[in-house]
Amino acid sequence: MATSVRLLKRQLRKQIQQNLSKISSPDIAEECNHLLSHHKLIKAKRCITTITQLPEFAKSRNVSIYVSMPSNELQTRGLLEAAFKAGKRVFVPFIDGPIMQMVESPSFMDIESLPPNDWGIPEPTSSEGRLDGIA
Repeated sequence: MATSVRLLKRQLRKQIQQNLSKISSPDIAEECNHLLSHHKLIKAKRCITTITQLPEFAKSRNVSIYVSMPSNELQTRGLLEAAFKAGKRVFVPFIDGPIMQMVESPSFMDIESLPPNDWGIPEPTSSEGRLDGIA
């Protein structure tokens, strides 16, 4: 019986290899990227759920949240939305040379309208008119 299982596994591997050889490298790369993006989205949703269920989050009136890069880091869009929906005052980073401030963002629409910086991260263009959450 063990021999027949080995033979079946060998045949299955050969069939999979033949099928994969028919798929172009760009198609494989695209599918892998799609799966990776989906995995990152699930991970981000779990983190948001965990954070928003913390007693510290529930008690807080003010929260500081980074605005995520378009890729390669945990996406914070959902957390920002959740914070605004919960009535929190939300502070986001503003970098002026070597100095970082956490400045208030009045709404999720404000964050959505921020222009991207050199890293593609939405960021206020100045701290003028925004409350500094650290000072």
